[in-house]
Amino acid sequence: AKPFADALAVNGGEGTLKKRLTSKDLAGRVHAKTGHINGVTSLSGYLESLSGDTIIFSVLVNDWKSGGRPDPFQDRVCELLLRRRE
Repeated sequence: AKPFADALAVNGGEGTLKKRLTSKDLAGRVHAKTGHINGVTSLSGYLESLSGDTIIFSVLVNDWKSGGRPDPFQDRVCELLLRRRE
């Protein structure tokens, strides 16, 4: 799993997550892959929570109706996972 996770984009780094997940607390904690096709948007990967747990997540959005892109919604889900407590 480590080589796979290491191949994913890291938030705040290069690639598709360069300008996403920019809150200070999330810095370098998200390794993920974005996807967009025919009205479906996804963000899937690994996140290190503030408690040190590794969380595997996938946020898929189909037929977004709230205006704009669903990226801020997906990013907010990651922020909530970051602060997850047992």
